[in-house]
Amino acid sequence: MNMNIKDLESFCGTGALWGMDDSAVIAGVVGAAYEVSNVIGAGFLEKVYERALARELMLRGLEVRAQASYPVVYKEWPVGDYVADLVVGERVLVELKCVECFSKLHMAQCINYLRASGLPVAVLINFQRPKVGWRRVSCTPGVLACTV
Repeated sequence: MNMNIKDLESFCGTGALWGMDDSAVIAGVVGAAYEVSNVIGAGFLEKVYERALARELMLRGLEVRAQASYPVVYKEWPVGDYVADLVVGERVLVELKCVECFSKLHMAQCINYLRASGLPVAVLINFQRPKVGWRRVSCTPGVLACTV
């Protein structure tokens, strides 16, 4: 398929992800999360932060999908769906929480979400406190080891 730059920008959103590695995308997501927290503060439900963060990411020129659905498969049989809060650039899964602090359960959920989606990296973000908390979680498809 032949595409010029204008076609690529419409195909990929604004084109802001063109040439960015995962670390740069994560930095953009975290920066956007800090901006959302600075503007609306702590204490709202996750859905409020999801919508605000999606808007902030779009304002920054990043391609974002909210409520992205991925099938969960058991022995080649679909058994359910996982719905990601946000996916940025079809590369970084964003899972939002409003909890006192992250637990091992939240990390395990993120790893399972990465496996279901096939994406290599996630950002787990907590909006419960005035200072945003976040963790990077990565998982290589087909490999049992993951890093938090």
